[in-house]
Parts: sequence; C-alpha cells; structure tokens
Amino acid sequence: MSLARAGKIGRVLSRAMSISSYTTPDRITLYDVPNLFTPGDIRRAIGDKIQEGVVSVQIDYKGFRPSGKAMINLEKTEQLGRALKALTPLYVCGIQVQPVPHYSSDPFQDSGNGSRVTGNGPDGNYPNVERNVVLWGLPGRTSVTEVTAALSKFKTDEKKGKAVVVKLDKPDGQFTIFSRFIVTMASVSEARRLVRAWHMTPWKPQSTDLIRAQILH
Repeated sequence: MSLARAGKIGRVLSRAMSISSYTTPDRITLYDVPNLFTPGDIRRAIGDKIQEGVVSVQIDYKGFRPSGKAMINLEKTEQLGRALKALTPLYVCGIQVQPVPHYSSDPFQDSGNGSRVTGNGPDGNYPNVERNVVLWGLPGRTSVTEVTAALSKFKTDEKKGKAVVVKLDKPDGQFTIFSRFIVTMASVSEARRLVRAWHMTPWKPQSTDLIRAQILH
C-alpha cells in the first residue's frame, strides 16, 4: 500500500472515530470505488462475505458524477461490526476498496439543497435509479425543448406531471460553457440504448464537442 493511500485511509478512519462519540453507525461506506462500478458489481463482491442482512447498495454521487464512494445499507445496525470484519479486505473486480462505518451525521453526505436538483448523495438523491441518463457536454444554451425533440426516437417516462428532461444548474463555484441534463427513460433497457446511441457523439453534425452520457446507477 502506498503512503498516500495509507494516509487517505487513516484520515477517513479518524473522521469516523471522531463522529462515533455522538452517533450510531447506520451503514457501511466504501471508499476508492472506481467510477464505472455499479451496485451489481459490489453486490457480487460482497455476496460471498455477507450472506444476509444487506438491504441495498447505492453509488454516491456529487453533481450526478460518481464521488468514489458507495453505501451498503444493512437490515440491522447490530450487523455492522460483523459485516465490517467480513468485508476486510474487500476486492471488487480485482480492485481493493475500503469499507468504513458510516454515521448519519457525517458532513460529507450532502443530499441536496431544498427542492434544487443537485445530484448529491446516494443514487444522486434522484428517483428512478437506472432509468435516468445524465447528459453533459452539450452547448450551454441548449434548451429542454431541443433535448426533448432529439429524444423523439426513444421511449421516455411520460407519466402525467413528471418532468422527463431536466436541465441542471451549473456546479457551485464552477465556470462552464456546457450544459447538463438528466433524462428519465421508460425502462432500464431504453436508458442503456440511449447511452449506446449518444455517448461520445457530436450534438450537431458539424460540432467538435462530444456528448457524454451515463446511466445513474
């Protein structure tokens, strides 16, 4: 283990210990999770170590981009100590990740800002996980109407009163000439079809800027 990695893990454990004096851990946080990992990858990795008691696995996001963390939610808090022991060490797809007890008052977990869509927290704090596709790299003035029209060949979630396409605010403190959107598709398979069709393609035929498309797992 490198000195930098050891120092990072030490800081994480130190923070967890400082918080533990006034609250109870309610789940496990995994650190150093690669951006392309899905909850399914993690579930398969922990399946041989924890046979029961796992309610769900969630990827943590910041601005709808993977933050490098994931959450393992347990059925009972009493299971946490045994689960941590079983998960140390933990390798997912051959890459080691660091399990640490998570405390509900841990300040790193920012779930949002009122009704504003921030994309922060487990599942991006946004409903319909795995049917949502995050788009970025589009020109800054691109409108919801334009994106909706471009999606005419795809099946989107058209439930009454539900916004299918949402234009996201610029990340706090960041300047960008591009815009970002989140699109809710009719199914998981349709979300995957959109990513295959749009990822790393130009928004307009003459454009040199490429769209990025990623499913919100």
